[in-house]
Amino acid sequence: MVSMAKKSTQNLFRPCIDLHEGAVKQLVGSTLHPPKNSAPNKKTATVKTNFIAAHPPIYYADIFNTYDLIGGHIIMLDGHNYHTKEPTHLRKQKSSVEHPTVTACSSILAKYPELYHIGGGMTLDNAVLWLERGARKLIFTSALFSENKFSLPKLQALAKLIGKERIVIDMSSRPVSNNPNLYQVMIKGWREASDLFLTEETFAMLSRYASEFLIHAVAREGLSRGIDEKLIALLARYAQIPSVYAGSLCKVADIELIRHVGRGRIYFTVGSALALYGGKLRLETILQHGSISYKST
Repeated sequence: MVSMAKKSTQNLFRPCIDLHEGAVKQLVGSTLHPPKNSAPNKKTATVKTNFIAAHPPIYYADIFNTYDLIGGHIIMLDGHNYHTKEPTHLRKQKSSVEHPTVTACSSILAKYPELYHIGGGMTLDNAVLWLERGARKLIFTSALFSENKFSLPKLQALAKLIGKERIVIDMSSRPVSNNPNLYQVMIKGWREASDLFLTEETFAMLSRYASEFLIHAVAREGLSRGIDEKLIALLARYAQIPSVYAGSLCKVADIELIRHVGRGRIYFTVGSALALYGGKLRLETILQHGSISYKST
């Protein structure tokens, strides 16, 4: 008896909810953390804000939930300000008042457990706590580096603690100045370059300890200048596990380009261009163009 292949659909769109000071915001990520040599009192002035929500964070999670979207991410943009090595400090600050960004993120996880990937200050020390709070997966960046050098032992320890299926590695990158075809992973709020580059060998190594990659096009993120086609092509060629692209998607043509160049395998997020966040792309339009069909048996 010949089995009949069934036609199924999935969507390449992944929701994102960026939190800052307890509110949903769209910021130009590269302006959030000033260079080391900048004056401390100028920090606030350097942050470029594209959108500040009038609704509470749970409002956006409720909307995404109506479309049965999973695998989206919540990024605590000011996560470095309140995460410490002692997990109990994450629950309550010295003033016994929880940080508003922690509260906002935790409230979404409480209502929608096992749906969102959480990033922003994730470390080996607080990983279990955030999984207990309901995170589906955790997104790690700077915690995998020591003095800007990638630490395989740190990643291995993390995989041993929570399992590779719970790990998303943020490999947000920018082209190297003297070699625009080579991408270098940026860390510490995208302020500093690491010793990690997006090569076939890098993807193969990291795939052994993670279940997904998240890659922001650092040079374009938040600027609505169109996607980085070369970066997407690189992901489609080398990434062996699910990968999510983020950065400057601003029109339907960008979605079609991701589908084509990404070979139907690269997921994407939409930030400032999303109508919910003050942009022009309606969620329904994004879902329509992000839908792909495949055969299953």
